[in-house]
Amino acid sequence: MQKPIHVVGGGLAGSEAAWQIVSLGIPVVLHEMRPARKTDAHQTDDCAELVCSNSFRSDDHEYNAVGLLHDEMRRAGSIIMRAADGHQVPAGGALAVDRHGFSAAVTKALTEHPLVIFERDEVPSIEATENWNAPVIIATGPLTSEPLADSIRKLTGEESLSFFDAIAPIVHRDSIDMSKAWMQSRYDKVGPGGTGSDYVNCAMDKEQYEAFIDALLTAPKTDFKEWEKNTPYFEGCLPIEVMAERGIDTLRYGPMKPVGLTNPHTQKRPYAVVQLRQDNALGTLYNLVGFQTKLKYAEQSRVFRMIPGLENAEFARLGGLHRNTFINSPRLLDHQLRLKQKPHVRFAGQVTGVEGYVESAAIGLLAGRFAAAEIMDTPFLQPARTTALGALLAHITGDAEAETFQPMNVNFGLFPPITTGRGGRDRKLAYTARAKEDIKPWLEFPKPLANDRLIIRNANLEDVDGILAAHQKAVFEKASGHYPQHVLTSWSPGATVERKAKLANEIQDPEHIIIVAYHDGQIVGFAQAIPAIQELRAVYTESSAPQHSGSLLLKEIEERAFMRTNKLVCHSSLNAENFYTKNGYNKVTSAHHVLSDGTEIECVQMQKDFRVTP
Repeated sequence: MQKPIHVVGGGLAGSEAAWQIVSLGIPVVLHEMRPARKTDAHQTDDCAELVCSNSFRSDDHEYNAVGLLHDEMRRAGSIIMRAADGHQVPAGGALAVDRHGFSAAVTKALTEHPLVIFERDEVPSIEATENWNAPVIIATGPLTSEPLADSIRKLTGEESLSFFDAIAPIVHRDSIDMSKAWMQSRYDKVGPGGTGSDYVNCAMDKEQYEAFIDALLTAPKTDFKEWEKNTPYFEGCLPIEVMAERGIDTLRYGPMKPVGLTNPHTQKRPYAVVQLRQDNALGTLYNLVGFQTKLKYAEQSRVFRMIPGLENAEFARLGGLHRNTFINSPRLLDHQLRLKQKPHVRFAGQVTGVEGYVESAAIGLLAGRFAAAEIMDTPFLQPARTTALGALLAHITGDAEAETFQPMNVNFGLFPPITTGRGGRDRKLAYTARAKEDIKPWLEFPKPLANDRLIIRNANLEDVDGILAAHQKAVFEKASGHYPQHVLTSWSPGATVERKAKLANEIQDPEHIIIVAYHDGQIVGFAQAIPAIQELRAVYTESSAPQHSGSLLLKEIEERAFMRTNKLVCHSSLNAENFYTKNGYNKVTSAHHVLSDGTEIECVQMQKDFRVTP
């Protein structure tokens, strides 16, 4: 029997961790507090929702560190990269995605996987995870709820580490004036799914640029709360007005740089350029690249409509600001991402102090594999530090200085130096070639469990048909020598509409505990208890279930029920009396049970008392 690993948080890291675990044959309980509890940035309750940009940055796996990380994750079977590749939109040399199609694909893959159980609940503290008696991965991201963040602070003795992150506006494509704007990728570069003309470009001359900078600097900004005033920004995602404060030309050498672009309306390189990147597969929405902002909403519309071509822009979403939380990983985590003070807990994703969608998912990938290997009793194997995965892991679990730790994107500066005199592009190519070779042994770690393992997990709504099928097989296979045919048919009439609805309601009822035994791709048994009334309602296994499956199911549901009651009573069928006796149940009396259609069935009332006598 294989107990599940619990993953807290259904973002990029949590989704990736869950996927890696179930791909290795281990069940997962995925806890996501949305929609019951909202965050400041999310708009849906989908897994892996992209709340900021829709870009995964460069996909160049030969000359770029994040492109190399893409490559390693693809080779490791990443669900995040699979969904991104399936929903990419044109973005020059970058990998950008249709944000809604992307998150819907990740959500669908997880909800349809038979080893994933979704729990839409908030986990309020680290202490609450101890009741699960199982490995835990905390992947709650930068928007970790305050109760859980407070629990982490109290446990670790660390002050909260935070930074501000900003969101760029999105405009409707048909509101852009293309008589002033034009389509072009920088240097006409063709990337994944692109053509070389993938960005909308809006040019500014010097006078327009300087007026725009003045408007950015003088426009009203979002006010900070008192406790937020000393919180820094992440340098890789600065609000555009904060960059403007650093000097008049800062933006012209940053997100508004004109290099690699020619305005076809003038046949000249512009003084400054605002680029917009496709945000959805339909090409109806475009986001302002690098235009994260904390301007107040009314001011955003006014200031950004000063951009030539956006005078009549209609905004699908305005920019915003949210506070991100991360832990001091070099001080708190070991090399397997385990919390040193509570090793059953791992952390993953942006909360560990990595920055970027792909980096967050990569740490989820690592945490998922490490947790699965631990539960499978497989020796730990760390990815080589010469790989993108290994370099990122080493940075947050020891290489970085704990006293000055801040969020970091993957970059070649995290890699051990190349011992060659080559420089520039040749050196980058040497880094990636070495990494691609050195990642190979780790990709074989750990080996998936054989599919003949019995897995016991919580039931979900997708299990209804499988449970009723297993019930019918068990009844007709094991009880036919004790009851006539018409009683068997009344006992298990199959998957009727009424039975399916009743079972679905019971699965969702917190008073009912329903677990299933999963073997070789199908449900082969189940058990059900209602601790509030001390009732063990059912334990059924069909003949194809591995030996002792029934006893394992019974033991598991007893462990769960006995947190709430000190005894269980069941009405055993005649054929199952010996089974319950062997498992510690005592006969109380002979009895009759009335089935749903009024048929009476002869049975035995049995009881197991769990009170410990002195």
